[in-house]
Amino acid sequence: MSRFPFRAAHVFTALTLATSFWAGAAQASPGVLSIAPLGSTLLVQPGKKDVQEVFNLTNAGSEDTTFEVQVFGWAQDAVGEPVYTPSDEFLVFPKTLTVRPGKTRAVRLMRRTPGSEDPKAQRYFRVQFREIPRRFGEDNQEVQVALVTRILVPLVLQNGEFKGTPALVARQTPEGLRISNPSEALLKVSSLFCGETRVSGLLYVQPGVSALLPRATCAQPLRAVREGAPDTQHEVLVTP
Repeated sequence: MSRFPFRAAHVFTALTLATSFWAGAAQASPGVLSIAPLGSTLLVQPGKKDVQEVFNLTNAGSEDTTFEVQVFGWAQDAVGEPVYTPSDEFLVFPKTLTVRPGKTRAVRLMRRTPGSEDPKAQRYFRVQFREIPRRFGEDNQEVQVALVTRILVPLVLQNGEFKGTPALVARQTPEGLRISNPSEALLKVSSLFCGETRVSGLLYVQPGVSALLPRATCAQPLRAVREGAPDTQHEVLVTP
């Protein structure tokens, strides 16, 4: 959970980074907003640019909520931490929208140029939905704190002929568990268990990346639960 300060008219607002999910619809902020879908894979046919996705934002709260939408390129560093860079790959409409209580608004993403994606690779993005804090009156001298939402939804762009299958390799190190993905496809699991102990929640590992789970240890096979399929599990040996 990360917090960032925002100041406007003597008001401090805490910005909360909500957990991102891959698929389905889930509450991003209790009783306020839900987004569907919460993850997409867009297939690209060579020479065609009509690649698009529609996100539906529903406000179940009691006040108007305004959001700004932006697309980022998504990479991972040497320990699996996300690295985001602004991207102009997609047109976003609308870029800013207000969702009234009990209503649903749509946001459409459309690719700007025809694609010729590598059939052996994927490209990764995150769609950011950032709540714009409500401004208080200039004559309000009190310090007030509010929680606003920032949601980063995964988006994968791939050639329609892509056949990659993710792989999971686990290694115990002095720093913690290393979860590697030696494949050409994005690895995503909802949980990792060592015996009955959960050592990780939702986890993404991009191709060639070795994510670190700090201080996690496991002397027996890991049990990986595939995201979106709680009854689909497989065991992974942990190597020293």
